[in-house]
Amino acid sequence: MRSISGFLVFVCFLLILITSSVYIYAVSDGVVNRTRKTTLSGCGGCHGNTNSSAVTVSITGPDSVTVSQSAAYTITITDASEVGAGFDISTRRGSLAPISAGVILSGTELTHYSNFSLTSGSISLQFSYTAPSTPGIDSIFATGQANNNDGTPNGDAWNWAPEKRIVVKNSVGIQNISSEVPASFILGQNFPNPFNPTTNIRFSLPESSVTSLTIYDISGKVIDKAFNGKLSAGVYEYQLNGANLSTGIYFYTLTAGSNVITKKMILTK
Repeated sequence: MRSISGFLVFVCFLLILITSSVYIYAVSDGVVNRTRKTTLSGCGGCHGNTNSSAVTVSITGPDSVTVSQSAAYTITITDASEVGAGFDISTRRGSLAPISAGVILSGTELTHYSNFSLTSGSISLQFSYTAPSTPGIDSIFATGQANNNDGTPNGDAWNWAPEKRIVVKNSVGIQNISSEVPASFILGQNFPNPFNPTTNIRFSLPESSVTSLTIYDISGKVIDKAFNGKLSAGVYEYQLNGANLSTGIYFYTLTAGSNVITKKMILTK
């Protein structure tokens, strides 16, 4: 009886060991919390301790999204020497959802059901990003790994995607406040100035033109692509919401055809 009990204990231990090994090495079903949002280790420990330049990971999609709006983005993983791939995608403020088959939501991050096959060393998969309900800056992070699809970490490699920075815009947007054709191209001083937390930017277009209004911080980083498209002649106004911005100096630039004007504004909290 003792020998049988000892044998059963041994079998149970062996099953646990085998199951643990499968969990450790067969991570083709994806993992989360491996992006730069939460760690600098990436896929280290399972797929090599350092990121590899042989693996390129990129995120493409809109640079700006209106508050609470959803938009489609694409992650692309490339490694000419491997045949399989996996990933982890996270966002700082918004939310994510799968689009392509095989992509799953695990908690708040996106990963995959099983290992993806690379075609000519590359794969592109789509997912949805929904902006938060308040304007400001958000980011999408991703870590991708490429593998030989043998079920072990031997020969696998990984890398981070460059952070995808997204400007989350207020839904107010550009308002046409007068269709009367102005005499000249004008960019007014924002009002009020200094402001907290909102301010209005008014400009006049004497003729129809491709127009862009962009907001920058003092370092020159874009914080709001307020508008980029064709506008008819008229007077327009944009309301900037600085609720998620820090106190400081900001600049706004209006471009219409060959005309470019930049002005300074101050946020005081």
